[in-house]
Amino acid sequence: MSLEDLKVIIKETPISSIIGHYLPTKKNGHYHTSLCPFHQDKNPSLTINDEKQMFMCFACDTGGDAITFVQKYKQLDFIESLKEISLLLNLDFNTFHKDKKYSPKLKNAKKLLEAANRIYNQIGCKGPPAHFENFLRERKLSKENREMFQIGFSQKSNTIKNYIETFQDEKTKNLLIDLALELGLIKRDKKNPKTFYDTFRDRIMFPIWDQFGSIQGFTSRSINNFQKPKYLNSPASLVFDKKNLLYPLHLAKNSIRSNGHIIICEGNMDAIALHKNGFDNSVAIMGTAFGDQSLKLIKNITTNVYLCLDNDAAGKKAMKKINLQFLKLMIVPKFIDLSPYKDPDDFLSHLGPEAFQSRIDQGQAYIDHLTSIILKENISETSEERLATLNKVFEVLAPLGTTLSALERIMECSKKIGLKSDPLQIEESYKKFLLGNVKKAPPLDQGPPPEPQKKPLKQQVKGPAQPKIKISRSERLLIKGIVQRCELLTHNDFAEILDLVVNTEVKRYISRLTNLIFEIEDREYHSFVKALMMGGEFPLEIKEIAGVALYQLSLERIEDKVKSRFFSDIKIELGKDSLKNKKKLFMKSLKESSSEEESKAIMNELYRIEQNLQNLKSKKFQSQ
Repeated sequence: MSLEDLKVIIKETPISSIIGHYLPTKKNGHYHTSLCPFHQDKNPSLTINDEKQMFMCFACDTGGDAITFVQKYKQLDFIESLKEISLLLNLDFNTFHKDKKYSPKLKNAKKLLEAANRIYNQIGCKGPPAHFENFLRERKLSKENREMFQIGFSQKSNTIKNYIETFQDEKTKNLLIDLALELGLIKRDKKNPKTFYDTFRDRIMFPIWDQFGSIQGFTSRSINNFQKPKYLNSPASLVFDKKNLLYPLHLAKNSIRSNGHIIICEGNMDAIALHKNGFDNSVAIMGTAFGDQSLKLIKNITTNVYLCLDNDAAGKKAMKKINLQFLKLMIVPKFIDLSPYKDPDDFLSHLGPEAFQSRIDQGQAYIDHLTSIILKENISETSEERLATLNKVFEVLAPLGTTLSALERIMECSKKIGLKSDPLQIEESYKKFLLGNVKKAPPLDQGPPPEPQKKPLKQQVKGPAQPKIKISRSERLLIKGIVQRCELLTHNDFAEILDLVVNTEVKRYISRLTNLIFEIEDREYHSFVKALMMGGEFPLEIKEIAGVALYQLSLERIEDKVKSRFFSDIKIELGKDSLKNKKKLFMKSLKESSSEEESKAIMNELYRIEQNLQNLKSKKFQSQ
């Protein structure tokens, strides 16, 4: 059995029963509700849907499956949450997690790495050379710091090779030699292939762990200036993949969860310096590479990321690359400005932790930092220069696509550049840029757009006309209501109502507004609804309804009983529409029925639908 089998079992278990282990839930029709644990919730706003195996809070926009809930609620990573749920379901997690890490070769590799780490630590503790002690003293590393990070030392002599040779059994010895060669702990003498020597000699040794605290390899640092290279890592092996290792994530992950953000730096000493100054939610990348697995690990813990790489050309290049990787996951990293200092260790040694915390508080999105550099370095006086500058902004923001976040930034930058173009023209130009068709984008910086030519609609529109969509009376009332009263989008009955909407375009529009309301302030709602109405994202019929409703927009708060009455009435109307659609389908089936028995069954179903329809029609529509 595998982890995939476990995930299937979890998926087949009602999500309400899993969440019910942690929260008191209440049955409400087809759903369960509860107070949301992810924000200060006074009215139950957490909706739990067993049919879809999902939970959602429309007040704080937190949602997902059972595994996601346990991750967020218990502040666990993915594997830890699977262990937790296994315990709840009385399942043995180990029966599902018998993967390659339990193979004999990997088991022996881990034992050898642990043995090497013990040797390096014994040297560092019992008989350290003077230059090792001087290094610790200069870096102000206490005994506790050294023990926490298990900082050791490798002698000039071949301590690892000598350790392997203590094994009397030739078969075991040869196996360990082959494994040590593969792990990069020893090397073969080119002149004498039967002779071996230690890879790491006269170096400070830093063990590198995975997220569970299992040693994967080492990073070493030279003591003397003449030693090259300054940093020497274990080679890629069956356990060591430096682009997918974050140092020391196993020590930092709980702090990352409790602090709500992660600090990503460059290099072991920077991570250690941050930890010893109280920033123990920090991790270091190995070199300047950043693997997909590392991205997933971070995303499972937090989406609030601070980049704090070295303040040099290599660090800035790596930061741009990593920023791009996060943007593709729709995570917008922030940036900690270290200037005028080179790295976090240098900054902390000069200014201390309070100043560093201040830089965190001042941290801006890295894309905003990049766009500010573009605007500063490209002072635009002519129309052509302004357009060229805007295209550079497009390049930076392109990974965000046409999200609200990207469009807001583009409009702000266009104002700073001094473009006079209509916002819709700028948006269209950006969309063309994303399609790689910038030349065909409408001209910008030409002032207000010209009056449209009075031609028949068919002559003005390129391509076939879009088919009209049919929107029911109840769906019209729902669109009108939420456009006029944005707070309806966060009501705990809203998820149930949205499930009753049949028209896919209407459902898409409402979902867009639902996501929008959590991104902006209420006072901005009018302008953004208007922008959606004027854009080309949604059909004309929806935009017409929204346009009429905008004239009656109100930002005044309404009582809960008014909200409940609105949703009760809409539910009735949507129910009537649903029954009418079913009636039409059964009427069609009745005409096509081929037997008396089939016709009788359809007639019975039509009778039931008609009864339900009459019951709903008898209820007064109170909101009008």
